[in-house]
Amino acid sequence: MKTYFWTDSSTVLTWITRREQWSVFVANRISETRKLTTSEDWLHISTDQNPADILSRGCGPKQLQKCKWWQGPAWLQNPKEQWPKSAVNIDEKEVEIEKRKSVISANNTELESISLQLARRFSRFSKMVRVMTWVLRFQPKSKDFRQYTELTNEELLRALKIIFRVVQKECYSNEETRKNLRGLQVFEDEEGILRLKSRLINEEESKYFISPIILPSKHLAIRRFIAQEHMIKKRLHWLLGRVLELFPGKDGIIRLVKLRTEKGNVLRPIQRLYPLELKPNYEQVVSENRKGPEVVTEYPELNTDSNKTVPVTSSGQEIKPVKRLDL
Repeated sequence: MKTYFWTDSSTVLTWITRREQWSVFVANRISETRKLTTSEDWLHISTDQNPADILSRGCGPKQLQKCKWWQGPAWLQNPKEQWPKSAVNIDEKEVEIEKRKSVISANNTELESISLQLARRFSRFSKMVRVMTWVLRFQPKSKDFRQYTELTNEELLRALKIIFRVVQKECYSNEETRKNLRGLQVFEDEEGILRLKSRLINEEESKYFISPIILPSKHLAIRRFIAQEHMIKKRLHWLLGRVLELFPGKDGIIRLVKLRTEKGNVLRPIQRLYPLELKPNYEQVVSENRKGPEVVTEYPELNTDSNKTVPVTSSGQEIKPVKRLDL
């Protein structure tokens, strides 16, 4: 027995008959429909003759017993050639809405695959930049003209900007994702990177300082970048601390230490620590003071007398007294 399906929606009928790339929701419904039926099985019925709309418009029990909701229109009993053919008015704008959503979704997926795949594959941001640099170098070159020299700073900077630009396009590609930037003076520079227009007007500073790049903090690639910046922090900004407790591993080798810093007690791997650079004479003074019950809270006074030795670091710089932490 041949089965036919009817719909009063010209848009749905267009989705079923046309072979286009629709949005995810529509594409899943259409794919399931095509597995069970064919496009030739679907026909259009006008709204006034559609029995399925009787209950949705409201119908009493007595009226329902005598209406066409039970058996459908009377002309269904006639041969197919005698069925009425209603005019199908297709709203192309409504149809194209779902098609455009599909295109935008595909573009976002492509951008996401570039940045997130690099971030998931490499745990260090510097490695991501170097890989991107090699890709950019080999891409325009043929096999006979490849360069095997070291990467230049210009190439690394170009790859870094491309990663930032891709992340920005992924996270700030439409109005919905740009709502977090409302109220900020955002502009796009000559390289296509979004920057923040600050109030700094000192011409001696670089544009990277005056107009910083806008980056999403929750993106995996940017988290890798932030972690790297913290790792290469200048020694002048390293946090000072005192070892309180050692935690050796099963092999007896110390793996973890407990430190007391100005921000409180923290646990750090032993590989992340660096001893304070002191000359032997200064270390001896500190060790002698530590023999007592009190904790050393100040550097010993520096004597400017030429006959006495002034504490210096291993690089020869004079150690000046600073305000020590109350540890």
